[in-house]
Amino acid sequence: MRAELVSIPTSTIPLDGLYYEPEGGAAAGAALLFHGNTMNFYTGALRLDLSIENQYGIFNDRLNLSQAIDAAGDAPAARQQLEILLTDKTFPLGAEQRARAYAGLALLFLKQGETGEAERMIGEARHSCGTACPNLGAILNIQARIELERGNPASALASAGASLPLLADADQLSERANAWRIIGQARLARNETTSAIEGLQQALALDRELGKPERIVDDLMLLGRAYATSGNADRAGDFFRRALSVAEATADPALMKRVGELPGINRPQSSDH
Repeated sequence: MRAELVSIPTSTIPLDGLYYEPEGGAAAGAALLFHGNTMNFYTGALRLDLSIENQYGIFNDRLNLSQAIDAAGDAPAARQQLEILLTDKTFPLGAEQRARAYAGLALLFLKQGETGEAERMIGEARHSCGTACPNLGAILNIQARIELERGNPASALASAGASLPLLADADQLSERANAWRIIGQARLARNETTSAIEGLQQALALDRELGKPERIVDDLMLLGRAYATSGNADRAGDFFRRALSVAEATADPALMKRVGELPGINRPQSSDH
């Protein structure tokens, strides 16, 4: 299979992708494939939605673009997309949309270790959300993560525990897994290893169902730490090695490096000679 880089210039980010075709040219029954990076699709969609004043589309495009830019490592630019939404006077956001945008900002600040700004943004999200909006469970989870970062496991437990009853729908499994993971982390911070393991096993089961390798790795690493804290080094090593195996299957170098630095990890020798 031959791969060729295709780049289409635009007024902003070029549309880059890989075009695949069989060696030797076209062949009967062959499938031709083309894929590009996620950000390109969102920038293209945003240009289209801006040109037709599709308010709902613009909101979702900027929300998704913010996540893609953050994944690419540019947190300030990711925040800018959400700030544009919140300050747009032409298409002011509804309360639920404002809550989602503020929650996104809180997460971005939290990732940068700016807990004060994260707390301020999540406060705005809760104010916009009120007591019954569909995003309240996710907002409570972010609040719990902020409390964990500040070293307040009891407050984190309270927020994550309050989120669970709000996350019963099928499309809320991801946030439900987040809640259980936070509960496990908070219990672990309080040296309550048995209940920590129970919460983390709940998170792991949900993340497997969702098919999210990075979160599965997080769950396995935390379970390893929980067993290490309880004094069961062999069991801890088993979970660390499982985390490494999943990370290696993703072929994500950063994820593999993070797991490979854990105690008890011995990379297996290749049997191919």
